[in-house]
Amino acid sequence: VFRSGHNGLKHIMQIKTKFDIGDAVYLLDGYKIRRANIVGVFFQQIGEAPCSIQYKFAVFPTRKESEVFKTKEELIKHISK
Repeated sequence: VFRSGHNGLKHIMQIKTKFDIGDAVYLLDGYKIRRANIVGVFFQQIGEAPCSIQYKFAVFPTRKESEVFKTKEELIKHISK
């Protein structure tokens, strides 16, 4: 939950992510499927646009939420489309 104040008003915004810090997920590293633990979560909200969520890993570059999968099978199904 993110709280901010402007002109004495308080706004509460709840951000929901598919995964949490510490979760083990699957992603593509070139042509290889890799398993990695999430070490950070970044979000960006501009106006009324949908929130952009990205995950940070210790070894791999930051990935968009749409590039990270709970299981190897989900990742294979996604790339088979």
